[in-house]
Amino acid sequence: MPSAPEAGGVVVRVRLQGETVVWTDLMYPDLRGRLVDEVRFDLGQYLGEIARAYQEWVAAGGEASSHIGGWTS
Repeated sequence: MPSAPEAGGVVVRVRLQGETVVWTDLMYPDLRGRLVDEVRFDLGQYLGEIARAYQEWVAAGGEASSHIGGWTS
């Protein structure tokens, strides 16, 4: 169960729209104080960053998974 934002948690809806990953329902202020509701990422870059962060986590002592998100380690 996701934690409530007022309890210090982060709630975001993630969906795939073609070759774009879309995060919605963010509701946080940007640097100008405007409310940010949606952020978009290129799918290839997004998956590359997930793979990079996962490898960094494993190298730092995190437990590797034999199968994670379609990748095998």
